[in-house]
Amino acid sequence: MEYKFNLGLYSGVFAVPDCVVDNYIKIATGDNLKILLYSLRHCGQDLSAGEISRATGVPPDNVITSLEFWKQQSLFMESAKPEQPSSVSATASTASISANFGTVPHNSLSQAEKARQLLKHDYEFSPSEITDLIKNSEKTDYLYKRAEELYGRLLKPHEQSTLAVIVEQIGMRAEVAVMLLEYCFSIGKKRTNNIKDTAQSWLELGIDSVESAESHLKQLKEYHSIESELVRLLKIKDIPDKYKPLFQKWLFEFNFPVQIIYDAYQITLEETGKLRYNYLDKILCNWNENGIRAKKKGSGVVTKETAPVTAPSFDLDELDKQIMEENKKGLKYGI
Repeated sequence: MEYKFNLGLYSGVFAVPDCVVDNYIKIATGDNLKILLYSLRHCGQDLSAGEISRATGVPPDNVITSLEFWKQQSLFMESAKPEQPSSVSATASTASISANFGTVPHNSLSQAEKARQLLKHDYEFSPSEITDLIKNSEKTDYLYKRAEELYGRLLKPHEQSTLAVIVEQIGMRAEVAVMLLEYCFSIGKKRTNNIKDTAQSWLELGIDSVESAESHLKQLKEYHSIESELVRLLKIKDIPDKYKPLFQKWLFEFNFPVQIIYDAYQITLEETGKLRYNYLDKILCNWNENGIRAKKKGSGVVTKETAPVTAPSFDLDELDKQIMEENKKGLKYGI
């Protein structure tokens, strides 16, 4: 008598890498996952977008979008193929794609990058999902009620989804999300994109508790009270959002008074002929490293110990050269 294993459904299986679930399960759309599963089933084969579309029922345009999504995550790569004749349409001659899982680390995305992807992705929660979220948490329920109070109306679907992404997908505490929402409304930034950007900023700053949020909001309140004075002294209409972190660094990390920022601004004008934020930052970083807390007219300065010393020796020409080199490398300061 002969015996054999009765594997049933398991007689034909294929593997799904851990990183797909760990990093992308919340980011990927239904079409993304369909394309991924079909491609995994045929791993090692060159697959065209047309073939995948016919097999999965996903429209060709969505197939291409999904393939591009997985390429951006480094899970797919284009296979080199001979050029198609020019008479072939773009849809018919789509580049073949091969799976590229061997080169992807298990935890290839940082927490901040995961949050950025989730906030960037326009995932729409269904009404039943929103209802379940609210029912399962009193704090989340309060978040939605507070949001309706701030908007002065019922929330629109995309506004409901934005809050759901923040508390459910990226894991911000509902009570912290309430504070974030109130702050955004207080400064007139109540669009969902503004709220998402602020949530991303808070996550990158490690704001994950009521205490840390309160501390950050106190600092922001101090900054906003000073900002108008800085705008007046620097003779500008406003401070661009992307440079505000620089001013917050000078004021709260370096603990510089407004006057020393103005002094550095005067030197920037003398040396460059205009306000250059990166140049201004280099001067203030140098002064911070040298312990300068205030600058007097003339050559004298005052250090942390308030003992008068000679002006620090740094070559502004050399400083300018360094800044130009950094600018060429694409030095940027984000929000």
